[in-house]
Amino acid sequence: MILRFEIKKIFSRGIVLGIIFLSIIMNLFIFYSTQVRDNYILINNKDRYYNLAKEEYSNLKIINDEIELYSYISYVNTIDDSFSNEKDITINSLLEKDKDIINKYNKSIYLNDNETLERDKILVSKLLKQKDYISSYNEYLDGIEEQKDKMLSVSIFNKKGTFSYNNILKTAEDFENLRSANLKLDIEEGVTSITNYYFTDAIIIFIAFILCIVIFSYERETDILPLIKSTKNGRGKLIIAKILTLFILLGFISIILYGSITILSSYLYGFGDLSRDIQSINEFKGSILKVSISQYISLYLLTKLLSSLLIGGVFSLIFQINKNIVKNYISVILVLVISFLFLTLLPVNSYLNFFKYVNILTFLFTPYLLKQYININFFTIPIN
Repeated sequence: MILRFEIKKIFSRGIVLGIIFLSIIMNLFIFYSTQVRDNYILINNKDRYYNLAKEEYSNLKIINDEIELYSYISYVNTIDDSFSNEKDITINSLLEKDKDIINKYNKSIYLNDNETLERDKILVSKLLKQKDYISSYNEYLDGIEEQKDKMLSVSIFNKKGTFSYNNILKTAEDFENLRSANLKLDIEEGVTSITNYYFTDAIIIFIAFILCIVIFSYERETDILPLIKSTKNGRGKLIIAKILTLFILLGFISIILYGSITILSSYLYGFGDLSRDIQSINEFKGSILKVSISQYISLYLLTKLLSSLLIGGVFSLIFQINKNIVKNYISVILVLVISFLFLTLLPVNSYLNFFKYVNILTFLFTPYLLKQYININFFTIPIN
């Protein structure tokens, strides 16, 4: 009964519903426009990307070299005839690299089509970087093992029982377990776009704050709180109902916000082979999560949901402690600012790094949790 009343109170406020609705639309619009701006060529040429991905690395290198030369030819064709000497010098330099390059260009699909040339230039370059990364991943793991041996040979790190010593051993052990990772080349932007999109996080913080104002401050500001407290269920049960209302609404909104951009990302890019391990993506090189792409997406959504509830829980605690609405505003801002400063300013190896990585913004900003390898110093025991 009390829970239903609290939920109804939210839905009876048109301005709150309007803010939530506009936030959802704005979230999708900004995500879409950002992706189209940054990855227009990939989004509109996914079939070409997959066709080129079938090529062997050596063939892609040849294609890439030819495209570079074709780009020069295309540039030469734009030079005015009055600069014939400059054109001749450029053409001769190209012929020195490949005597048949002019004929190849004239027979290629790129003849007088700079748009197609630019498209393949970007896609081939991207594929080469992906192939380079995947082929060198084991070398990266070898480098971590070598780094362990080098560091342990230094006296300041070779003290058993210290955090540095334990951390070096744990790091090498954790990454050694990734030797069997299932690495496959496939489109990456479906995963990276949602992982690196922070605007939704800002919306969640804002909506959590708005909901707390309506749920916890309405009766206090209208001076009906003393009357409610005098009723049978006006204290403990009321507080529980308010907190449950916040969690239910914030959890539902979180699922819509993060779920909608995940669906939109799938539409724009796709997620590729869902069975490949997350380390297939270069940005997750430093992650020790032994999960597939499909498992990562589920983990991403779950992390965002729990982080949203954590934000709501911290804000609700602030609203319960402070009875003054102005103090609530100031306290929330201080918590966010301090968390942000800890997150951005504290060095990774600081003895205070516990505060860097264990705060509400770290949990909400998933790259810190899911992309990076981080061990916290817990009484000399490294905890990932």
